Amino acid sequence: MSQNNRILIRGDGRYVVYGIHSHYKLDLPPKLKSQLAPEEFQYTVGQINALLANKIPKNFITLLGGCSLCLCSAGLTLGPSLLFNKIIKKKIKRILDKENKRMYNGLGMHWSLVKEKFGLTVEYGLLVEFIQKAELSPD
Repeated sequence: MSQNNRILIRGDGRYVVYGIHSHYKLDLPPKLKSQLAPEEFQYTVGQINALLANKIPKNFITLLGGCSLCLCSAGLTLGPSLLFNKIIKKKIKRILDKENKRMYNGLGMHWSLVKEKFGLTVEYGLLVEFIQKAELSPD
């Protein structure tokens, strides 16, 4: 899909744990202003932010605890933090799938969680792709 048919929403949170930010901006991107109501955008991103506000601090504490014990356990204490990260990504994808079915697919959009490289870091962002509706041809 071309770059014009997609919008990437980057996180702006204070914490970044394994590439997942602790917050996404609630401001509607300019490219979406004519296609989506600000309230709907805020509702979707607000659901993700609520999940992240609950899960990221716990994952961060688990990561710090795992790092402090890493030498004693040969790195095995980082496992719970990696598992929490996988669960967070799965829950974000579940929220986005539900929202796609509820509204966005009908508007010709599809939201997903994607891993993107920004400079030297790899982060997860919210990708909004515009779906081309199949045109009906007369028989």
